[in-house]
Amino acid sequence: MLPNGHSSTIERPVITAKILLNKLYLKIVIALDKIVSFRFNKIFPCSTLLNK
Repeated sequence: MLPNGHSSTIERPVITAKILLNKLYLKIVIALDKIVSFRFNKIFPCSTLLNK
């Protein structure tokens, strides 16, 4: 009984931590993507014309 109880109490915070980390990771990736694209457009304004 004791090992099962311990595993369940440990697993829950780990799962929530993983979900929070995934959300943070997504936010960082989106932010980096926006910064990179913004800088790229500043350096190469013609890139938008080349894509079309």
